Amino acid sequence: MLRFPTSRTAFSWIPWWLSAAVGRWRRKKGEYDKTTLACFYSAWRRRPNLANLTAYLRFRRDLGLAAPSRLLKPLLASFVSFNTVTQRWVFNWLLEGRGEALDDFPSDILRNLAESSPAAAAAMTQRGEQITSEAKTLATLQKMQEVWRDEFTTYLSANRDSICVVGNAATAANSTIGRSVDTFNVVFRFNRFSTETSCAVSDGKPTTQLQEVGRRLDVWVCAPNLQTPYPPAVEAVEWVVIAGPDVRYHLADWGNIISLLDVHKKVLTVPLSVWRMLVRDLKAPPSAGILCLAWVIEMRGAPEGLKAAGFQRQSVTGMRYHYALHRHKPSRRHNWEGERALLHHWEMQGLQFLD
Repeated sequence: MLRFPTSRTAFSWIPWWLSAAVGRWRRKKGEYDKTTLACFYSAWRRRPNLANLTAYLRFRRDLGLAAPSRLLKPLLASFVSFNTVTQRWVFNWLLEGRGEALDDFPSDILRNLAESSPAAAAAMTQRGEQITSEAKTLATLQKMQEVWRDEFTTYLSANRDSICVVGNAATAANSTIGRSVDTFNVVFRFNRFSTETSCAVSDGKPTTQLQEVGRRLDVWVCAPNLQTPYPPAVEAVEWVVIAGPDVRYHLADWGNIISLLDVHKKVLTVPLSVWRMLVRDLKAPPSAGILCLAWVIEMRGAPEGLKAAGFQRQSVTGMRYHYALHRHKPSRRHNWEGERALLHHWEMQGLQFLD
């Protein structure tokens, strides 16, 4: 359990503004731990204004922790005076996981939030209010999420022994695992993957085309801010997973995701509990690959029998990061050593790597 310092503890000698600045700096670096949380908490306790309170609650959400009701109640009294961004945060925090009554929220406020908050969009449709087509799409995402998650769990259960999660690590570049990957019933791929083939050369002459990572795609996992155009193979998939901490209550710009919903993709968000577990272990935001693997393992009940490829399990100085995007660099916000340790732990429990 996380315990917070008070103004009489280690941060009492630091000015509140410096504590807030250190918290922002550590958050940007991906230091998702008790110290960063203590910085935001100390700044708010010593300077209890709206900016410091929302900063503290936002970082709690980064850790996968829901906002306490006792801290939200004072915000509701001044809700109408907040700008739209703060209203969206407070509204999402209030609705997440609790389904609070919405009778006190004027429709004009919810209408303003409907294109940036699936929860607000769903509330408006429940009231029978008129909203934009984009907001209606977000309302569908909100209302169908639990149904789609149940269907997805059933889908994976039906193919339990034929699932392969293919990451984008450069280890896959020359592994020639493509034929093996394409034999699985369910193949996951991430962001800007590539299924292009490479040409094997013998005595200076081209011979056969080798599929490095295969062509099959059944579940596409993408970052919420990934820009279009998407890889062409995405057009044929039914399932899309948006990486991050249940972004229905986090994301503001839904334009690209709406485009997926409009062509009848079943767009899933990862449960906050999976994110919270990984942040607790890694003390950093998990990469999309680790987040997806953790969720699949949770749905299957164990790593045993699950297959994976394209995950860098060893630290090699100077090694290319992404097999398809040669100039792509790893984010410094992730705990790569911690993720490698977690991959090893899952491997010991039965996760099998093809490369």
